[in-house]
Amino acid sequence: MVKKICILASLSQQSAIKEAVEHYKSEGWLVDYPIEQRNKTLFEIDFDYICRIAAANRVAAIPKYDGSFGDSVTYEMAIAKYLGVPVEVYHPA
Repeated sequence: MVKKICILASLSQQSAIKEAVEHYKSEGWLVDYPIEQRNKTLFEIDFDYICRIAAANRVAAIPKYDGSFGDSVTYEMAIAKYLGVPVEVYHPA
């Protein structure tokens, strides 16, 4: 079975996202992560990410530098919990 993880993070956290992607890939995970999608509406982006979360075995949320989570990541964490997808917090080095 393929282990699939979906990274939840603000697009402004590119270095933390890259670090998390490398970390999970090194552990054998297929990693899905946020990318900029200028050609889509917010609805399309949100729907797409909900589908990505639903297809994952686990999600990893990256907090902001002050330790908090933004509105979108909080929303995505709630969706994962509702779908029964385990949520973990990834703390960048």
